[in-house]
Amino acid sequence: MMRRVEKIEEYVKDECSRRFNSGISSGITASEAAEALGINRNDASTDLNKLFSAGKLIKKGKKPVEFFPSENKADICDTGLKVHESKTNNALDYIIDNSPSLCSAFQLAKAAASYPPHGLNTLITGETGVGKNFLAEAMWQYISDKKTFQNKSDNIPFITFCCAEYADNPQLLLSQLFGYAKGAFTGALSDKEGLVEKADHGILFLDEVHRLPSAGQELLFTLIDKGTFRRIGDTVDRHVDVMIICATTEDISTSLLKTFIRRIPVHIYVPKLSERSPKERLQLVNSFIVQEAKRINLPIWVSGNVLKLLVNYTGKGNIGELRNIINLSCAKSYLSFLSNNDNNITGTESSDQRLRHLQLNIYDLPQKVYQQINSAHYMENRFDSKIFSEGFMFYPDNFNKSLSLSDEDKYSINLYYFIEKKIQAYRNLHLNNNEVELRVAQDLDSYHNNIIQRMMVSEDYGSKLIDSIISPIYSEVADEILEIASKRLERIYSKSLSIAFTLHIQQFLERIKTGEIIYNPNLENIRKVHEREFKFLKEIENPISQKLGVSIPDDELGFWAMFLSHHDSSLDSSMEIGLIVVGHGTSTASSIANFVNEVMSINYVYAVDAPLQKSFSDVFNDLCKLVLKVNKGKGVLLLVDMGSFVNMEDDLINATGIPCKIIPLVSPILVLEAAKIVLSTEDSLYTVYKRIYRSYYEYFVNQFKQSVNKAGSLPSTNSKKSADMKNVILTVCTTGYGSASVLKQLLAEKLPQNISIEIIALAIDQDINTYVQNLHGRVKLIVGGINPQIPGVPFIGAESVFTQEGLNKIKSFLNMNCFTTTTEISDTVMTNDEAFNLIKQRCSYFTPSIDSTVAMNACMAFCDGVKKKIVSKPYTSNYFVNISLHFLCMLERIHTNQADPMPEWGNSIINLNHSLYIEIKKLLNQICEPLGYHVPKSEICYYLRLL
Repeated sequence: MMRRVEKIEEYVKDECSRRFNSGISSGITASEAAEALGINRNDASTDLNKLFSAGKLIKKGKKPVEFFPSENKADICDTGLKVHESKTNNALDYIIDNSPSLCSAFQLAKAAASYPPHGLNTLITGETGVGKNFLAEAMWQYISDKKTFQNKSDNIPFITFCCAEYADNPQLLLSQLFGYAKGAFTGALSDKEGLVEKADHGILFLDEVHRLPSAGQELLFTLIDKGTFRRIGDTVDRHVDVMIICATTEDISTSLLKTFIRRIPVHIYVPKLSERSPKERLQLVNSFIVQEAKRINLPIWVSGNVLKLLVNYTGKGNIGELRNIINLSCAKSYLSFLSNNDNNITGTESSDQRLRHLQLNIYDLPQKVYQQINSAHYMENRFDSKIFSEGFMFYPDNFNKSLSLSDEDKYSINLYYFIEKKIQAYRNLHLNNNEVELRVAQDLDSYHNNIIQRMMVSEDYGSKLIDSIISPIYSEVADEILEIASKRLERIYSKSLSIAFTLHIQQFLERIKTGEIIYNPNLENIRKVHEREFKFLKEIENPISQKLGVSIPDDELGFWAMFLSHHDSSLDSSMEIGLIVVGHGTSTASSIANFVNEVMSINYVYAVDAPLQKSFSDVFNDLCKLVLKVNKGKGVLLLVDMGSFVNMEDDLINATGIPCKIIPLVSPILVLEAAKIVLSTEDSLYTVYKRIYRSYYEYFVNQFKQSVNKAGSLPSTNSKKSADMKNVILTVCTTGYGSASVLKQLLAEKLPQNISIEIIALAIDQDINTYVQNLHGRVKLIVGGINPQIPGVPFIGAESVFTQEGLNKIKSFLNMNCFTTTTEISDTVMTNDEAFNLIKQRCSYFTPSIDSTVAMNACMAFCDGVKKKIVSKPYTSNYFVNISLHFLCMLERIHTNQADPMPEWGNSIINLNHSLYIEIKKLLNQICEPLGYHVPKSEICYYLRLL
């Protein structure tokens, strides 16, 4: 079956042949091809440009571009159809927009060109090569575009005369400028008009005007003053309407007559290259390289070092010399391209589909340019721009993004260019295609993660910048995709990701327009690792294609899937380290991973089992896939048992491109400690690796010493010192000391006697952080109603003390003798009714002086009142337990006349929450007064802080 691109090629050949035979000289446009073949216009444009890049078609013109078969090139030239470049409309406006240092000078040029009826005479000064001729031509173009001259004809002549050519022969100078009459001198066989006459109703440009001798300058006085002149040997005055523009590189005060200078009202100075900003010099480099790309009809990739050198170059020849340097460098690169164009092909498709481009590297530049790399001038110019580290691709068509040294670079992401650059780099190492594809695929994911992180900027600033550099349609499409994905995939996407995705979609469409190949070397891996994202994109592919007006290949959808995988859970500041357990046997690793996940109530630790019957290569492949899956931007830590797994760190890095570290001799305690550290820190992979290794080493040393002491081989340590160094559990109360004391009592009764532990009750008002520091690492766990957020100490909610499962968690942590952690242990999930029943069973712990039924009825009434009248939304079991514990302990204190005194902060919190204070007081009085209890103001204060 014939492919679409082949159908288009056949149509162009047949249709152009028919047209030429009929005397029609026009080529085929993308719209015509799309209509004839019943396909999308953008798809037609893409394939036409592919055929052009492959050399099978040629094209001419701009908007609409016409395509012809390459074998008809001679016919095209014969019929006068030559490729041309459209002139830039409003040339002076373009220069002003792109050259801030020339703004005032070029505004003056606009004024001179616009002044009726035929402009103001102008004198342009500046060094050689700064662009004086270009400015004069731009003024003429501006006059032609704006129709500022009061002419009957639309054709505005622009006549150039180099005064240096006739500086030493005034008579010849006169004849060239003013012409002569028949018989004026020997050889004057007929009348001849001069350049002044040819410039009537237009511009006479006198270059190198300082080379005119004084007599020559005086000859122009009458023309300038009255607009009249006489041909040599003629007696008739002739009138012309001409604007004179002069240019000189010399100091006009010494090289021109004062009487001549005062007759030129507008003086414009064009600054030299070294006086222009780096941004302006970059725009000049951009313009010249694009001109070369158009000349050879090939994209040109320029390395970052070359761009930096060109932007820094400030030779005496100024802009003219810079243009010549770029022209010469491109010529050298083009010669290499012709000798071996296979070295300049990227991608893995067939040769007719590949994009060819020139590469401009530092060795292509003339020696005088790259010699300045050691000069002080080069070193002093510090540019913080992405293009100077990664280079840039310049295209021959009008799809070039403008280069910038501004903050727009923060938003730059170019997966295509990264792939092309990597392919070229690896091919320069003489790797085969399979090796190149494997390495580029490994690099791509890391690059994407890193570039997304660089996009984390102010949303307001980012939105304004995006609005200024891309079309709204791209933002709309990106936002629509992310909005649907957030619902279907149950995710939240940040504004920064939206910015990155929008820019990528713009690049995709620009690439399609230029006929470049969309190639994703990591596609197969993306299909597996980001399966949900890829399937989702396939489902919405058709409506998005219709909206963009192009077909979206699977390679591109693979890039999009990478963006969708970066939802907020992976983009926040706590990017996590992946954790994998690897062990020999059918379930060694998975058993340890399951145990740690269950104890910590997480689903974070992954495992790879290595049964004896499974080959090492199969296990290694499984491990590589899992490493790619669990990597969340900071690398992967592998905890292995023994053997060959210990030494596979480099192999894993080479195979996956992801940083990996390995710790041997895996055990449950090692994995438990590693999980707690990984989940509680933002440190790098290497820092975490060293921290775990050090702690694990200290643990084994201590365990070994204890074992030897028990065997009697080493002197035992001082028993009193050992007793003084018990590990500690802190129980804390949200509202005071009472609940903490009861929790301490419960734990003391429920924990096994063989666990050497000291339980200390504290009120939340106490300086718990200082208290923990004074215990020098002995605090292993905190239990209470609120997490005091003590670094290095895990926390568990108070309600877990009432369940066997919760107590088992606490026992597991104490039995494992954990080193350090900052993670919060997930509490057991229970309903409020379950929590109430558990508290009811142990009510005597809290109210030993009060009947348990009375106390629990009052407690339940208070909790219901809080839920219905004070807290409008449902609250958790932990919240319920905290309220209940404080209420029961409060009743016990009031009953025994031991109510808490008024805290220092009491009156302040009442003043700040007076309405809440009134509601709580009213509810407590309704419940407690019938029982004969008066609730003091001091007890209500704690509820204000709790609620």
